[in-house]
Amino acid sequence: MRLRQLRSFITVCETGSISRAADKLHVAQPALGLQIRGLEEEFEALLLDRHARGVVVTAAGERVLVWARETLKSTQDVKQQLRTIAAGLSGNLTLGLTPSIATAFALPILAAVQSDLPNLRMHLTEALGHVLREWVHAGRVDLALVFDSSATASDPSQRLLTERLYYVTSGSQADIACGPIALADVLDQPLALPPRGDSLRQAVEDAAQARGLCLRIDYEVQSTGVILNLVRSGIASTVLPMPMARDGVRDGSLIARRIDADSLERHLRWLHAASPSEPATVAELRGLIERTLKSASGDPLLGEAYTFASVPASVGRA
Repeated sequence: MRLRQLRSFITVCETGSISRAADKLHVAQPALGLQIRGLEEEFEALLLDRHARGVVVTAAGERVLVWARETLKSTQDVKQQLRTIAAGLSGNLTLGLTPSIATAFALPILAAVQSDLPNLRMHLTEALGHVLREWVHAGRVDLALVFDSSATASDPSQRLLTERLYYVTSGSQADIACGPIALADVLDQPLALPPRGDSLRQAVEDAAQARGLCLRIDYEVQSTGVILNLVRSGIASTVLPMPMARDGVRDGSLIARRIDADSLERHLRWLHAASPSEPATVAELRGLIERTLKSASGDPLLGEAYTFASVPASVGRA
């Protein structure tokens, strides 16, 4: 049995006539008739009722017609996949980044993907860590970079890089001290922080609890942009990773001070869907992004803000 026979059979069924099908396929009518008889012998069933005005598909023929169409479609899909493989890794993937990682690395990641994986259609989405976890579990995101939860914080093999957190206040406060600041002094200030569930909020809460300090949050705000507006206005201070404050530090509107507390560090790790649609492409993309993160750390501010793990990070399933 050949694919040509299936195409011929489908055409005969659709035209209702062997002679009309022969004209459409540009083959001799006797040759087409032999193809159909060969198919009937293969299935050991009468597929067409012949009569003077054409043919009528039998019940067995209807079942074979459905199968033939499905077979041709599957064949075309496989051919397309093979062409895709020959052209290089491709597909459609959604990558999720937390706000600080997106701010620091989204542009170099997109440039690297365009250069090294031109056939990949990558959709980039930005959200807080707990939101990305939900989306990965739901299958809305194929691959995400998230900061560790308490369940993975003690597992160094899961860490891709370590991000330090900074006390950020308004640059208009000319008399403010520079250099590291104690966590107790940070918590004495009016603070604007994200709501519960965010890894940054959790890091501050854990650090305060470990030292027996009271954490008072004056402004609980989901948006980092709004938090930064509060800080620039002098209404509140905050705790943020350096990428979120980098532009303000450079233009003088913000001051960022390293918090003197080792626990105010977050560890970045991979999270991917349980059944990614393009596993080979996911693996290639993951490696490309890891190389991009390391090469982008030449920025002095980012070099201070991040420490890369000395061991390869493994991928965690959602």
